[in-house]
Order: sequence, then C-alpha cells, then structure tokens
Amino acid sequence: MAKPLFVAAVVSGLVFFLSLAGAAYYSAPGIKQQIEHTEIGGKNYHENYRAPRGFLSFLFPDAISIFTFWLMIATIALCITAAIQIILLQRAETVAEKSANAAKQSADTAQQSYVISERGYLGTKNWSAIVAEKGIVVGFQIENLGKSPIHILSAEYEFTINSSLPDTFMASGQVDIPGMLGAGDSQKATLFIDDIRAGQFASIREGKVAAYTRLTFHYRDVFKGIYRIIITSRYGLKMASSGDMTLDFTFPEAPIDRDYWDAPAEIFSGLRRFNYLERLN
Repeated sequence: MAKPLFVAAVVSGLVFFLSLAGAAYYSAPGIKQQIEHTEIGGKNYHENYRAPRGFLSFLFPDAISIFTFWLMIATIALCITAAIQIILLQRAETVAEKSANAAKQSADTAQQSYVISERGYLGTKNWSAIVAEKGIVVGFQIENLGKSPIHILSAEYEFTINSSLPDTFMASGQVDIPGMLGAGDSQKATLFIDDIRAGQFASIREGKVAAYTRLTFHYRDVFKGIYRIIITSRYGLKMASSGDMTLDFTFPEAPIDRDYWDAPAEIFSGLRRFNYLERLN
C-alpha cells in the first residue's frame, strides 16, 4: 500500500515542476530592443523585434516568477517529506505485519498444544481369545486414554486365519460398543467368529497359521476433529519371556513416528498398537 503512494508522490512532484517550467516559458513576454537601420537614401528608422533570451531570463522574467520558483521549491520539499513519511509508514506496516504474524503463530501453537493435551485418544487393551468347537471368541476393551470425551461414530472388524497378514479377510461385521466414552472410561467388546474351517485351530496351536483381527474406528473428539484408526492384532504362537512358545496376541509397531501422532508421551506408549491413524477433517 505504501509503495504506490511513494511512486505517486514522486511522479506528482515531477509533473508539477515540468508544468510550472512550461507555463513560465510560454507565458513570459519577449524583450523588445530597438535597432537602428539606415536606408539607402540616408534616412534612419527604428525596428522592434523579439530578441532571444537566456535561461535565467526565461526562468525569472519578473518578481512573480521568482515567487513561483520558491513556491515550487517548497512544494518539492513537501513531496520529498511525504515520500519519506510514506517510506517510514511502509516500514512500520512491515513491522506490524510481522508482529501480527508472530502473534498469530504463537496463538496457533498454544491452541494446538492445548488440543493435543486435552483431546480424547481411543485405545484398546486386555485382548483375549477363547477357542470353541464352532468358532473363536475374541475379547478386548476399548478405552479413552485422553482427558475429554470422544464420540465413536462407527466400529467395524475383519477377521481371518492365515499364515501372514493378508490383503482381504474372510469375515467382517460391526462391533457392538457404546457411542460415547468419557475421559478414562473403558468398555468391553466381544467378537464371535464362527466361519472357521475344521482343523484351523489345530494349525494355530502348531504355529502354522495365526488369527488376525483388524478393527477400524471412526470417532470425533470435543474439538470436532474426526479420526480414523486401524488396529490389527495377531493371535498365534509367540515366544514368552521364559523362552517357551505360548498362544497370545501381538501387535505391529506403528510405522509412523511420534511427531505425526501428536500424542503426549504418557499416552503414546498405549497407542503403539495402532498401525494406522488419519485425521479426516
């Protein structure tokens, strides 16, 4: 904004100077001189003509032109003063803009830190499996690790038995859980999978295959953030701390670092079971 004003002030001063100079040149009267001539017959006569003038004579033919000149000097000085003021205004505007941006960035950082520390975080714990003759019962608890309530919008599961984590699952359905979880609350959920072929449980105990359960949750926190998280568990043989092989649940480590998760340190350890997290808005 200040730069166009500066250019306009300089151009206005230049136009004013040229206008005054042109007006003075074309409006000033010529200097008449008498030149004596002699005719052939000896008679003298006088002739008036406009003599050429010098530069100073053209600028200052009379007192009014001198006054106009000093008025022009004063106007140019005012233009220069205005240009300096515009430059100072431009600098002040730049400083004010930087200060406003810094204040906004500081406020955004404070707001983000507040949201990170106070929002709700969905997690799972206490996984268990019971193998029956006609199926498998997978149990777990859903918990809110954060400091504010969360609203669970949807909860779905997928299940399969395979030697490794496949791209597609053989069974899927809805998880029956409440819509709201308060800060620190937990809720038990149970999945009964009966679409299992004969002999698959024996293969799980032998370590040939494992049972994979994938949970997908959509939830919203009190700050109107909507998240999608995916948790994948593996139920099969694993080596215990004693060195023996036992049937238990394992979870893949999250493939993204903590900075992406934006979770406080005390909460992040409980979120390591997640292998996918995405904010949808």
